[in-house]
Amino acid sequence: MTTTPSTREVKRVSDLVDSQLRLSFDKMKEEFLGAVKQDILAAIKAEVRHELDQFKSSFQAEVDELKHTIAVKDEELTTLKVRLAEAENHADRNEQYSRKHCLLVFGIPPPPS
Repeated sequence: MTTTPSTREVKRVSDLVDSQLRLSFDKMKEEFLGAVKQDILAAIKAEVRHELDQFKSSFQAEVDELKHTIAVKDEELTTLKVRLAEAENHADRNEQYSRKHCLLVFGIPPPPS
């Protein structure tokens, strides 16, 4: 003889199954969301690294170009300093030789006219 379950027992079993399904679903949802978060985070990290590498390469190229420009300017400055020193020496020599004909004598009376 088989007995049919009462409505109360069916409701209790239904509620129990429903509660277990919700717990299982919530657990699976959390695991899935955690995995998705990890995947998104890894993708973001990779993209940020890629962007930083590109920026670093670009920045390094600019730094190298500026170093080259500074080196060229240093060479020009050295050349100009040498030329300035040569010009100053030349001016000193010219000034010194221009005084050669300008002799002032003191204490001797001028010749009678």
